[in-house]
Amino acid sequence: MQLEQIMVARDSTHHEFGGQPLYEARFTQVLKYHPPGLAAVADPTGSYHITTGGRPAYSARFNSSFGFYDGRAAVSDATGWFHITLEGVPAYRERYSWCGNFQGELVPVRDGSGHYFHLDLHGRRPYADNYRYVGDYRDGVACVRRLDGACIHIDRNGRPVHLQSFLELDVFHKGFARARDGSGWFHIRADGSPAYGARFAEVEAFYNGQAYVRDWSGRGLVISEAGTVLHKVWQEGQAAPTRASLTVVLIGTCGVGKTTLGKALATLWSISFVSIDDFRRKASDGSPAGEVRAWALFLEAIAASACAVVEFSGSGHFAHLVRMQLASKQDYRVLWLQAAPEICLQRAASRPLDVPYPDFGTSLDKLVPELHQRLRQEIAVGTIWPRERVKALDASRASALLFEEALQQLERWGQ
Repeated sequence: MQLEQIMVARDSTHHEFGGQPLYEARFTQVLKYHPPGLAAVADPTGSYHITTGGRPAYSARFNSSFGFYDGRAAVSDATGWFHITLEGVPAYRERYSWCGNFQGELVPVRDGSGHYFHLDLHGRRPYADNYRYVGDYRDGVACVRRLDGACIHIDRNGRPVHLQSFLELDVFHKGFARARDGSGWFHIRADGSPAYGARFAEVEAFYNGQAYVRDWSGRGLVISEAGTVLHKVWQEGQAAPTRASLTVVLIGTCGVGKTTLGKALATLWSISFVSIDDFRRKASDGSPAGEVRAWALFLEAIAASACAVVEFSGSGHFAHLVRMQLASKQDYRVLWLQAAPEICLQRAASRPLDVPYPDFGTSLDKLVPELHQRLRQEIAVGTIWPRERVKALDASRASALLFEEALQQLERWGQ
């Protein structure tokens, strides 16, 4: 008899094999069978495990019991949560506020202080660190949330698998893991590096080299492991709200969400996305000469685009040149993305450091609030941008809400 062929009856009072009751006994609840052939059940006497014959596997009773994994089952009683062996006896002395199920001979638990960590089969900790949350191990790697809120991958000894951290993170599946930074969801490789540059509202794990994702415009897409769109699954039906000739300029500090919003708008309208950081990656080495080369190519791309989504900080000496270049276009509008500097810094800290910025002579934690204040002053008096062409948006909210507000504002401008 194969355990996977034993099914829980529809009323959850017993098990069935081949559509027939496996035994005569009835319970208030039963769970699935797990190797070596035990199932968790509950009746008026308590919770425990039974054999395939429907008989108790041991004499002990608990408040709750769950399936066996690696020869251990999570249970709880008046003393707390712990694991038992196949004989129904505790595998260790300690008690916890919650226990998970063993995977690869390691299990997540939560102690009375609210800290999460892992135990081995004997109840020993393989590492000393405490976390806000830990997940199951898969192929020797677990996803954990540190006490500072960042998510990382650790190995069986608690050591970081790579140097990257994220806002949200999943375990690896076929060489890739789902991750979220301040710009959205994407996939990372085993070394923690992004598999591609795009960000999405949602992503699923790769299935035979392809993954289902949902972009910021609500479309369901299938992408390759390189991030290339291979198939459009569905569309929420939201029409592009502006004229095809409109150029949209997104300005704001580092980490405010310009790239995420810009890519979503450009994808929705099937127009170019022109970002200064893309040209820094292509043409700059971080030197003053490299920065000038990047800006020259940036201006050329704006001039060559009949319509586009243009993204940069919106301030500084080069901003005047961008505004002059845009003045030759009959229709452009500026969306000024605003968020508190501490929010922008947190988002910026979660992004890969792959842009060769020049040395501006100040740290990012000082540069962001300075740029935030300078933009407020410049836009208030119209130093660079005509005030009638600028609309401020609250970028501290979720990307999907920002996207909707941007569409509504552009709809009003397009009328």
